[in-house]
Amino acid sequence: MKHIVKNIYLTCMAAILIAGCAHTGKIEEYPKVNPVKVDKDLAIKHLSEAVQFKTLSPQEGKPFDGQSFIDMQNWMKSAF
Repeated sequence: MKHIVKNIYLTCMAAILIAGCAHTGKIEEYPKVNPVKVDKDLAIKHLSEAVQFKTLSPQEGKPFDGQSFIDMQNWMKSAF
């Protein structure tokens, strides 16, 4: 009985390996895109402003003040 199970297992594994090696996936062509130009000084300015917002959520059961999230959203709307 063990011999039969072992042969079935090995046959299945061989079939999976052969199918995997024989598989050729469809290769898709994607349009080329131009690199995005980044203003490093402006990016640094935005990051330094963004990290000043205290957006930590309180532990469960503690009161939540969402004003800092609203302030950050307003800043993002004006900055970007």
